[in-house]
Amino acid sequence: MFDINKPVTNPDLVKAINDSYPNQIDKQKHIILEARKARLLAPVLISPEPEGEINVNERVIKKDTTISFNLIEDTNNQKYFIAFTDWNALRKWRNIEKQQTIVTSFDDLSSMVLNSHDGHSGFVINPYGEDIVFRRSLLEALHEEQNMLIINSTNEYVVKKDTKVMLGQPRVFPQDLVDAITRYLENQKMVRAAYFMQMLREEELSYLLIIDFSGNKKVLFGGISKSVQGYLNGMNIDMMPLETGFAQEAIRNVKPFYMRKRPSMF
Repeated sequence: MFDINKPVTNPDLVKAINDSYPNQIDKQKHIILEARKARLLAPVLISPEPEGEINVNERVIKKDTTISFNLIEDTNNQKYFIAFTDWNALRKWRNIEKQQTIVTSFDDLSSMVLNSHDGHSGFVINPYGEDIVFRRSLLEALHEEQNMLIINSTNEYVVKKDTKVMLGQPRVFPQDLVDAITRYLENQKMVRAAYFMQMLREEELSYLLIIDFSGNKKVLFGGISKSVQGYLNGMNIDMMPLETGFAQEAIRNVKPFYMRKRPSMF
């Protein structure tokens, strides 16, 4: 979910696209990293037209409304969804008044391609500009890699006896990472609170996420693992339930970065 009142700009992705790199592989990796964090504009046709004024914060989409995404074709008649880093990039493709758009993400576009029954070949960011193509084969490889990361990240971290552990706050706080976790937790009613810190154990540095929750640990930890992809910047993140003795001692003087709001009685 995105804040529709926040402008879509993506300066980090634009910089990754335009910067020079020692080789093409490094450039591709950096673009993928930033693209997976981006909020993208996808031009669409919404029918019937949403109700309400265009410049207000809320517009009503009626039941049975259809949202049709724009496609482009290459010289081999391969079809691609399109999306843009910002309005200036979109206007290079089509500069018309009242262009309908939705704010979408890399994962949303990937899912549309991979779940398509019409054989869509991928999606393109900034066609008629930088023209960054993400083909189905690459999206399939990224999806498989992400599933492996989720599987490998869903195990509870257990502190063994006599293991030397140092805890503290990161010198440079990863706000984007914590914001991504928060967005995910806001939709998880099983979670009551969450704590974030940095952990050094046996010369290995990682983030530590301690969660107060009830329910299925594997599902929760797997969902968190998926939500943080693209935000770790090479760091590992360990997750631990609050119910363990180590976790309860670790948060003794730490405030939660997330607490579920109690429902209003009015």
